[in-house]
Amino acid sequence: MVTLGDARAPVTAADLESVPREAWALRDAARRGDDPRHIVNPPTTDRGQSFEAIARSAFESRARNKRISERHAVMSLQRLERHVFPTLGDRPIAEISRTEFLQCYAAIPPGAGANRVLTAMQAVGSWAFATG
Repeated sequence: MVTLGDARAPVTAADLESVPREAWALRDAARRGDDPRHIVNPPTTDRGQSFEAIARSAFESRARNKRISERHAVMSLQRLERHVFPTLGDRPIAEISRTEFLQCYAAIPPGAGANRVLTAMQAVGSWAFATG
């Protein structure tokens, strides 16, 4: 029996040999500029998915996991439907540039909650980046 950290479990030589290879793979990914998390958990988001599809899945998942309230998810999606989806909704998220996001933000009329729309767009971008 071998002690690894706080856990005691039977460990075979094959288990010990696989650890360094995984560690080297993570290090090499980080050096290439890739996200090492994607080696452990491969990305699930299709880069060809539209901004709208990713936004809907992001807010539905966050509400389902109690990260945000259901009401907040609905209101954020309504804001995106009103101001963002008409121009960027059907485009693949990988093809949308930061400039296009800012142009969409600048086109929101005063008093329409532009900062809240921007926050929702940022949440979708973060979700897309985190899930691949």
